[in-house]
Amino acid sequence: MQRLPRRERLRGRERIGQLFETGLRGTAASVAARLLANSDGQTRVAVAAGRKLAKAVQRNRMKRRLRAAFRVQKDNLPKGCDLILLAKAGVLEAKWPDLKQDVAKAITRATRAAQAEIQATAKTTPEKP
Repeated sequence: MQRLPRRERLRGRERIGQLFETGLRGTAASVAARLLANSDGQTRVAVAAGRKLAKAVQRNRMKRRLRAAFRVQKDNLPKGCDLILLAKAGVLEAKWPDLKQDVAKAITRATRAAQAEIQATAKTTPEKP
């Protein structure tokens, strides 16, 4: 089993709290994603599965599957963002290709939301002569 390198792991209660508060959201059938730009230039990820979903053993399996799907997709992700993947009820039942597609879809939707917000901010910010 392969581990995520330390530089790719998102840790810290404060930064994860910022992701939940101001991060842009993207969802798919079995996963939700929150995305927020960082200044490190490195893409970092955290994975979560709520207690309401299942018992601890199943939640840990959900998180392992999401981390594995992230590892497969990480080269296609934008650089310099913090990401949290949130397990939804269908993670354990989802077939591997479907799960990979759901992770990619959730991240793409969050990225699109981030780009739309950047464009909206650029349009409302007056340019200085």
